[in-house]
Amino acid sequence: MPQATVKQGYRAQAEDTSVDADVLMFTLLRQLTPFLKAQRVQKLDCSIRKLSPTRKAVIEDPISLASAISRILERLGIEYYIGGSLASSLWGESRYSEDLDLVIEITPLQSPALIQALENEFYISEIAVEDAVNGRCTSFNVISLASSEKIDLFISGNDAFSHSKMARRIQYPLTDEASIWLCSTEDIILQKLVWGKASQSEKQWRDVLGVLKVQYDNLDYSYLTDWADTLGILNLLTEAMVQAGI
Repeated sequence: MPQATVKQGYRAQAEDTSVDADVLMFTLLRQLTPFLKAQRVQKLDCSIRKLSPTRKAVIEDPISLASAISRILERLGIEYYIGGSLASSLWGESRYSEDLDLVIEITPLQSPALIQALENEFYISEIAVEDAVNGRCTSFNVISLASSEKIDLFISGNDAFSHSKMARRIQYPLTDEASIWLCSTEDIILQKLVWGKASQSEKQWRDVLGVLKVQYDNLDYSYLTDWADTLGILNLLTEAMVQAGI
């Protein structure tokens, strides 16, 4: 197989991976259907839990958990999208999920119905929900009673970027009958760059590179650069694009 031709500055995802192998891996990832990518993510997390059952922080089946909570939110008319590692795994390079992150738009009038809908299958604190919905904090947790796995639900902000992320969410098909709403490719890149800047997290950076490498043909670069400039991360986006070979 001929050597891959990449732009100067391209970075493989791991130190023990050659550039050729990295390019091939992402070429193959781009060929997967959404359904096959979801299966890949599901199998990865299940395998990690089986190989290391003490790693309880890893969600065993994030796809099924996301589907279950999504059905409830949609039935109640609560708009949401899934972000975090599950979104970046489905859009980019698959990796294990330590928790499930959702952003929701909910009013105080909707919170009792949400609590009632969740309380049979999940642990949920009425006080925590009320605090988040009324602006005393930004999020609350629910825990699956069947699997002990945690979901973080963040209340969507009232700023322009938060409104934009909710408006641009994308329906991701899991099967012919089921789908979930995901943070868009551009917005998960921007959000992870913001988080990575604050935390200096190598994990966030690798997630960004993974999404860029898989989705580079489908990205709205004007949107990316405009918001990166507004958010003060344009230098980080530029460097990420170089390392992703764009």
